[in-house]
Amino acid sequence: MHFEQPPPRNWDHFEELCADVFQEEWRDAALVRNGRAGQAQHGIDIIGRHGAVWPIGVQCKKKSIWPVAKLTVRDLEKEVEQAKAFRPKLEQFYLVTTAVDDAPLIARAQAL
Repeated sequence: MHFEQPPPRNWDHFEELCADVFQEEWRDAALVRNGRAGQAQHGIDIIGRHGAVWPIGVQCKKKSIWPVAKLTVRDLEKEVEQAKAFRPKLEQFYLVTTAVDDAPLIARAQAL
């Protein structure tokens, strides 16, 4: 059976959903959303811990279904560069998105 869930209606709901999912998956009661809209975040929306790995940064990118908005390789590279400026230095970085799958983007993410 195939089932597709539509993405949340706005970026804040998407970020909240991501925080809830990572908090549950990592069993991290101390996971936090990083700042609020308009504040400098160095590309990190969520900061968490998975076991002994800390800090882990998560960047959430909600993209529209219609009109279709893609996440580009350039977007990915920009987010990675911003995340490198985050302090304390990140041990892991995740970029999560509602964008459609894209083979060149996945290949570049794996290379980075």
